[in-house]
Amino acid sequence: MKVLNKIAFLLILSFMVACDPTGTDTGGTTGNTPNTENTDSTNGSDASTTGTASDTSTPAPATSPAQNKCEVTDKHYEKNICMLQDVEQQICIVANNSTADKELGDSHRILRVFNTTDCSVTMEKTLPINRSADFPYYLIPKTYESKNQILAIQGYSSTYYFDVKNLELVGPIVPQFLIDHEAVDAQSGMVKGFTVWGHYLLGHSVDFGNFAFDISDVKNPKPVLPVAEYPIPKTGEFNNLFILEDVAGRYQAFIPTTDIDAGGTLFDLDKMFPQALKINTKVAKNVQNNRFIIFNDSTDPNSPRKVAVDMFSKKRVDLPADIAKKKTGEVLNWLNNQG
Repeated sequence: MKVLNKIAFLLILSFMVACDPTGTDTGGTTGNTPNTENTDSTNGSDASTTGTASDTSTPAPATSPAQNKCEVTDKHYEKNICMLQDVEQQICIVANNSTADKELGDSHRILRVFNTTDCSVTMEKTLPINRSADFPYYLIPKTYESKNQILAIQGYSSTYYFDVKNLELVGPIVPQFLIDHEAVDAQSGMVKGFTVWGHYLLGHSVDFGNFAFDISDVKNPKPVLPVAEYPIPKTGEFNNLFILEDVAGRYQAFIPTTDIDAGGTLFDLDKMFPQALKINTKVAKNVQNNRFIIFNDSTDPNSPRKVAVDMFSKKRVDLPADIAKKKTGEVLNWLNNQG
């Protein structure tokens, strides 16, 4: 009886979404295929402060291959099979003769959706070649949650996502940036990490920086540009500041952290403000590359103040109460004199 209780408990834990994490290839491409796969190591234990998902959902544990309910006979990577148990769907990306390239072989770009109640195929669509026929697309399971019901599909330099509720493919959505950067090598522009926060999908593009899309209208995602970008001296790297709406009329600030050594995977998205603030969301173009970005905060209409972000340390500056009441130029002078 104890064994049965443990099994039942594990089944309940995995009720929402599950994807096989083993990464084994079932008849898939091998050889010189570049690793365009998302290798994100996001491990935020508190969804309210770390951006693996929005504040209202928690990622569910993965299942084993044996729990994949519908058989996938075409060539595929096991990690490209996702079970969305809360909506009774199994989503996968496969390759077969219809997409095979005479010279490059298998092309993993067929999106197939099963209804897990009877394993009927409810939707199938072939994605365009992902820069090269042997570059596979990858499903990004951590982007799915019951609130937004989208599942990101990672391409090389652009992204799609599957609108789970309406059984529609959306995209391609192409990252946009505050400042255009030159490519460094062939890896430049490769889309890597992904994070969902609230109704925003964020990601990282190698050498070009972080990007965001507002997916509140799932069928029509809108790019959200950072309000500031600060170049880190002597490194060639830069930090992007995003101001994203948390609740109506109130905003949260983020400077996404990327693990450059691991290929630029977006892995950390910490809130800068203790709570959402009613701040101005525009930054003058002539100060967008400054180290300190200062905002007018009118959350308390009886006590307006300034709030400041240090673009170098990627932290909110704790302004003394008397300094926070001063004009922007005076606040900036104070910040510059802190050493």
